[in-house]
Amino acid sequence: MQESDYIKKALNGDYSGYSYLLKTHWDYVYNYLLKTYNNPYLAEEICIQTFARAFDKLPTYKSAFAFKTWLIQIAKNLAIDEHRKKQIKTESLQETANKQILEEAPSIEDEITKNQDADWLATEVKKLPKDYQEIIELRYFKEMSFKAISKELNLPVNNLKVRSLRAKKMLYTQISTKP
Repeated sequence: MQESDYIKKALNGDYSGYSYLLKTHWDYVYNYLLKTYNNPYLAEEICIQTFARAFDKLPTYKSAFAFKTWLIQIAKNLAIDEHRKKQIKTESLQETANKQILEEAPSIEDEITKNQDADWLATEVKKLPKDYQEIIELRYFKEMSFKAISKELNLPVNNLKVRSLRAKKMLYTQISTKP
């Protein structure tokens, strides 16, 4: 089969098409981003976003261009967006947490609110489809690596990364539509 056949499969909702495209191009896109950023974590995050965006926008892909070239253009655009975000004065969560610790110790009310927020978030996660719930719980609540989750669920790491991104998007949409 040619790559165009797998693209057609993906367009028809066949996961084998998505899987082939992901497996075939993941390393190429990831290595491009790694060379650009020299930061494996950031390269992985943008790579995940690249494939998620590409799969969402697959109907707009023009076969006159190589699929690999199209992916790299998406990755470049996402990298530019990331660079712009960094130029805006931001503060990491760790810096914020350190400042809060230095400024004041959390009160009992803060602890109660934190626990209520965690319970609420867990309830929202349970509303996701079962396979997405499982990935979110293992990755973010149990803080397991994609490699460990891959072994536990017997799924390829790249598929888990894409599913994780989709789950986060679904959760965000679900939470942001709440009053």
